Amino acid sequence: MPTRQNAAPEPSWTFVLSGGVVCLDFANTLSWRWSGQPIERLTSYGRLVSWAKQDGIVTGGEAARLRRVAARQPARAQLVLTRGVALREAVFHIFSAVVARRAVPGRAMALLNYILARALTQQPLLLLLDEPTLHLDIAAQVDLLRRLRRLAAASMYAVVVVTHELNLAAEFADRIVLLDRGKTLRVGTPVEVYQQDLLQQVFGTLLHVDLNRRGVPKVVFSGKEA
Repeated sequence: MPTRQNAAPEPSWTFVLSGGVVCLDFANTLSWRWSGQPIERLTSYGRLVSWAKQDGIVTGGEAARLRRVAARQPARAQLVLTRGVALREAVFHIFSAVVARRAVPGRAMALLNYILARALTQQPLLLLLDEPTLHLDIAAQVDLLRRLRRLAAASMYAVVVVTHELNLAAEFADRIVLLDRGKTLRVGTPVEVYQQDLLQQVFGTLLHVDLNRRGVPKVVFSGKEA
């Protein structure tokens, strides 16, 4: 959320005091949410920077630089903080509704759509999505990944998706990076990476890998005891 490059000319939903990459991990910034008396931890921009430093989002030097910028532009720092908290609440209410199978609040969804639209208007070269299909049913997962494929083709974006959905990754990805405990084990096409012995080693269970009629790998649990 605090960022790493030079200051952008105008404050925006990219939360810039220094430009760069957005971080949307607010999981630990509001405690005891379910108690009825949540304790807000993001009470100032300085607290926000301290949290980001503690979580390794910015270095000590970057944190100090952000505080100096905030001291010169306190109104802008407050705007960044206010928008960050608003986004956190919108994301929380959206995912709470999805998990509980309730209608997603319209204002929260509109806010999130606005943020994503603003991000795309910046014409990024890379879109990085962490588990974007989590909590979605299969139809919504397929629809999202199809849209990402079309977006990448139309706009020449590189789209990187972090996922545990092996079959969806095989279906939609041009290249797969297989990770195990933070280490890269193999990089290649789905056919090159989806080797049965290798996947069993990574996921610790018996799997069967086959190819469908289009030559796309399909991974299924073997049903046998290990």
